[in-house]
Amino acid sequence: MAKSSLQVLGLFVLSLLVGLGVLELLVRGYALVTGQYAILAAYPNRPPISAAYDLRLVDQTGRVMDGFNVQGGLLIRLDPATGYYLYGPHQNAFYQTNRVGFRDRREFPLAKPKGVKRIMVTGGSAAFGFLATANEQVFTQRLETALQTLGGERVEVINAAAPGFTSRQELSLLVNRLLDYEPDLVLSLSGFNDFSRSSQLRDADLALDGVERLTAGVFTHLGSWGQEQGDALFASLFVIKGLRYWYLKPGELAPAQGPYRPQSLLPLDASEMRRRAARYETSLQRMADLLAAQDVPLVVAVQPTLYNRAYPRLGPNEVAFARWYEGRDPAFPGLVQAGYPLFAQAAQRVAGEHPQMVWVDLTRMFDGVADEVFLDYVHFNDQGHEILTQQLLPILRPLL
Repeated sequence: MAKSSLQVLGLFVLSLLVGLGVLELLVRGYALVTGQYAILAAYPNRPPISAAYDLRLVDQTGRVMDGFNVQGGLLIRLDPATGYYLYGPHQNAFYQTNRVGFRDRREFPLAKPKGVKRIMVTGGSAAFGFLATANEQVFTQRLETALQTLGGERVEVINAAAPGFTSRQELSLLVNRLLDYEPDLVLSLSGFNDFSRSSQLRDADLALDGVERLTAGVFTHLGSWGQEQGDALFASLFVIKGLRYWYLKPGELAPAQGPYRPQSLLPLDASEMRRRAARYETSLQRMADLLAAQDVPLVVAVQPTLYNRAYPRLGPNEVAFARWYEGRDPAFPGLVQAGYPLFAQAAQRVAGEHPQMVWVDLTRMFDGVADEVFLDYVHFNDQGHEILTQQLLPILRPLL
């Protein structure tokens, strides 16, 4: 009986494979006859900009480490202080990083040139400019251009953010690297990554948790490399490419996603949310204390999210994004709306204790904007970066 069942199952699987093979040949034949074979053969398995912003772990020579995500374009190396850092110099069609991993074409000497004011920007993927089409579109470059009129002094705005970084990693980055650049001001655009990380993680584990998430869980899933290869093989079929190219519109398969998926935030309750906010507050206190000792102002801008924006203001694509995420995780919007304000309150308390710190609550920054500003639940389009620039300018100018 068992043998008979196995035979039936085997015939069923064989039939599926044969059917898929026939369909693959038909699609290839159609593409050849219609002159679209070369287009489909070269058609990417993912939109190029999405693949470009995935992280890829490399060794000291820049070689991809076996078993890790090999499709990502943003190179990282492991680091004992921050968990990882961006490896450079590196560039593609969407961004350039310098030799120390800052998002910039320029190299910056540690000794600040005479007549120059420096702003160091820290944070996660939103601060880095995740999914921006070019360095120039990110708010940091826009700020630098706008601030050049400041009293005749040249202003450098250095983007030292890295996708996935929490405030703990920002603090470590300040201590180990950024203060060496003699900043006149530090700007942290942060909040959401701290919101998304379990309070049970120890300080030393936060960075490793980020690496695990950003490299598709390779530390816990020994079969990830094989799964990755299987996924790549499946996506290379002309049947799949044809479906994407002819019916799903290139680049519009699903909302662009950042390093964290909504499911990674669960389960949460009120006490866990308070613990995460308290951890964020502690990190900000340490950053503020450190910079106060250096007489350097700190600006903490609590970043906005799609779910902190009033629903009537959402554009068609943003509504589609919201519904898509809600379909995958119905509890996610409520978690953000209920818990995320705690992080703005934490920043406000720290600013009240540190005269050299300014906090900015940007969580409702886009409420009065009619246009779409989000590419997913936390990253901005070009319009969003311009609005962010205009919000920050009057705050930064008096501090320089």
